[in-house]
Amino acid sequence: MMHLKELPEYAKFMACIAKHNLIPEGTPVVAAVSGGADSIAMLCLLYTYLAPEQITVVHVNHGIRGAEAKRDAEYVQAICAQLQLSCRLIEVDIPQIAQSRGLGWEECARIERYGFLRSIAQERNSLIAVAHHREDRAETVLMNIARGTGVDGLKGISYKYDCIIRPLLDFSKDEILRVCAVAGVVPVEDSTNLEDDTLRNRVRHHVIPYLSASFQRDIVDKILELSDLAGVDCEFLDSYTQEVSNRIVTQEESSWIMDRTAFLNEKEAIQNRLLRKIIPKICDWKGAALFPEGKDLTVNRIMRVRNHIREGKSGKVVEVGRKIHCRIEGNRCVLYYCTEKDIDSEVRYPCITVYPADDMDVTAFLKSKSESCEIFDYGQLCKQMHGNVKIELRQIKTGDVFSPFGMQGSMRLRKFLIDQKIPLSHREKIRIVAADQQVLWIPGIRRSNLYPVTRKTKEIIQINIETEDIYNGTKE
Repeated sequence: MMHLKELPEYAKFMACIAKHNLIPEGTPVVAAVSGGADSIAMLCLLYTYLAPEQITVVHVNHGIRGAEAKRDAEYVQAICAQLQLSCRLIEVDIPQIAQSRGLGWEECARIERYGFLRSIAQERNSLIAVAHHREDRAETVLMNIARGTGVDGLKGISYKYDCIIRPLLDFSKDEILRVCAVAGVVPVEDSTNLEDDTLRNRVRHHVIPYLSASFQRDIVDKILELSDLAGVDCEFLDSYTQEVSNRIVTQEESSWIMDRTAFLNEKEAIQNRLLRKIIPKICDWKGAALFPEGKDLTVNRIMRVRNHIREGKSGKVVEVGRKIHCRIEGNRCVLYYCTEKDIDSEVRYPCITVYPADDMDVTAFLKSKSESCEIFDYGQLCKQMHGNVKIELRQIKTGDVFSPFGMQGSMRLRKFLIDQKIPLSHREKIRIVAADQQVLWIPGIRRSNLYPVTRKTKEIIQINIETEDIYNGTKE
């Protein structure tokens, strides 16, 4: 493949490596190769750039696509044999693992794949090369905006994170296909890339073409300009946050410890960045990051942890998600991966905010509010709870009673769900917001008639939950 050196794409590849210091001289690389155009183009460029003994190819069969997946594995093996490269094939039953862990197939496949890549990279003290490209980066920015990941989400995918490098991040799809054509290779096609089952595919097939047509320009260029500008701002903020982290954060084995008082003395923006910096470093028992590069680390998750640090009592624990917990220990906040069930995983604490009633236009708020938030009369709630207001997000308990908004009286919560024709199979998935034993709100279904905001209300409590806790099921 020496003729690839004459391509402008090869010069672009080398420039990216040099600019971002992706591959220090002599460093071995583990290349994640699926057999598709992106990863095959990356492999061809790496093969031209590095000595063959520096490259180990890893292909993971997720056990999802049957004969097509077997074809992909055989194709990657054949390419590696032709190039005389070391090749590791791994087979894993993602559907079974996902079911046992309560994860979606896509998320489970990503966690398992990166777990294998990291373990092999550790054996060889290698970097891990993955084939994300220009369009992937733009799609990620859009998805991050929709998820509410904050300013950091505007950066999209980074060129280097930990031991992971992305040398094709400046490449368009057309440039990738040209590399394959000049190299004389015909990549395989993953049929699931043509489907709309995943969010990324829907963004790729529909959202980006719609935006480009609406604005009559290549919207990907503009998204990446925004991403670059956000990256410059984040670089400065990250530098300051690192200084703060060096002062107030320590690591003890697999736990991350923060000085609670020092944390609360920082501005809210820095508090958020500290949490976004620490949580992605927390790994499961296999060493795989649970929120790699902050992926899926939504604003609601960050707010829940920040509020817990501010208001939680010593000994109290809140779950961030994916078995990462935050525990208060006097003036210490401990963030860690929980391998044991040290708290009731069915109980969480939503994000709450209290406002003077005069600070909110209630009518306008009710017209525009999302399904993920609800408001109540804080004064009446405090009076009923004798000042000890504790809001929980939990599963339904036997004996729960509900007073539906717009109806007189109360009834057993399970009977209400039956009347609403909620299938039995879905009722165990429903989460409710409760204060002590009182059911305040069933997100996605109905709020209660308890503590409504009226003209006499002096303070309003706003309760926010994650969108994943909203019931979106069907009715019988």
